[in-house]
Order: sequence, then C-alpha cells, then structure tokens
Amino acid sequence: MLAVAAILQSLRLVFPLPLIVTTYFIGTFVNMTLVLTFMLNGFKSALLLACLLPVFAYFEGQQLPFLLPVVICGNVVLLYLFSRFQDSRFRLVLPAMGKALVMFCSACMGLFLFGLMESAVCKAVLYDMSIP
Repeated sequence: MLAVAAILQSLRLVFPLPLIVTTYFIGTFVNMTLVLTFMLNGFKSALLLACLLPVFAYFEGQQLPFLLPVVICGNVVLLYLFSRFQDSRFRLVLPAMGKALVMFCSACMGLFLFGLMESAVCKAVLYDMSIP
C-alpha cells in the first residue's frame, strides 16, 4: 500500500493541475489509501503510512517543512476517528472533518509561530489545510 499511496501522491508531479484540483483528488486518494491500509493491515501499518506519506511529499517538493507535523497529526486523527466510528454511518464524514479541523488549527498555529500570518503563502496553506 505504501507504493500505491506514494504513486497516487506523486500524480501532481506528472499531471500539473491547479491547486484546488490536486487538493481534492490527491487528498482523497491519500485518505483512501490510509483507510484501506487500516482495514486490510491494521492500525499500526496505517499509522506508519500516515507518517511516511508527508515525508515523501516533502521530498517531492510539495510540502513546507513546518507542515510535516501538521499533516502527520491530521492523518493520525483521520485514522483514529475512522477506527472509533468504524461501525457508524458517519465513518467517512467525521474522520475527514476531524482531519481538516486539526490540520487547519495546527497550520494556523505554525504560521503564527513562524510569523507568516501576513505572508502571501498564508492563504494558500490555510485553504489547502482546510479541505476535508
């Protein structure tokens, strides 16, 4: 699953699409591979994938360094909420919303700590981090 997730995540390098398109599609594919890994291999394997995928994105030049822990936390929240609501009809909605909320709040804190709240990159980062 790691190879599948890495290839899906790398599609933005092959098909240069607008930010909104890559955010929706690539993000959905990554979340799908995290959930599938959880369902097929368990929480520990999915947790490993949740931590490795943002690092791969960083090496591809798609991630700012201070956003690595933000995305890792968002992925972990997605997996945790999916595991808690696995038998609920909200199992696909609540984890994605929780991930978006955690990533948005964490990105706000990171941007504030690094003094980037007034920068041009702020709007793009906050938009990118708030899409469920």
